[in-house]
Amino acid sequence: MAVAFLVAHSGCGKGSEALPVVSINEAPAGVKSAFASSPAELKRAADEAAQGISSGDYVGSLGRLQDLSAKEELTSEQRRALAESRQAVMIKLAEAAAAGDARAAEAVETHRARK
Repeated sequence: MAVAFLVAHSGCGKGSEALPVVSINEAPAGVKSAFASSPAELKRAADEAAQGISSGDYVGSLGRLQDLSAKEELTSEQRRALAESRQAVMIKLAEAAAAGDARAAEAVETHRARK
């Protein structure tokens, strides 16, 4: 139930278009692709977020994705890739929190409080 809530409410909050559900395995490639031709600083930050997702550091990745999402110069494609990846990460964090992972639970609560 908590996972379903997070899927429905983990988008970027801008606009009403529902995001497609991207698997956690697809998320890193989506971020890397969207930032492939970006300036070096943005590309490096996107690569770090993608690497964190790939390595299972969902708490750290969520923070990196949120930081990147706050950048004003992003394209719509980049914003969408970040939102889809955040959604995939939130699903994994909700699952971990439900299994008793305190760090994941704290990340989920922090994310909810930011909305």
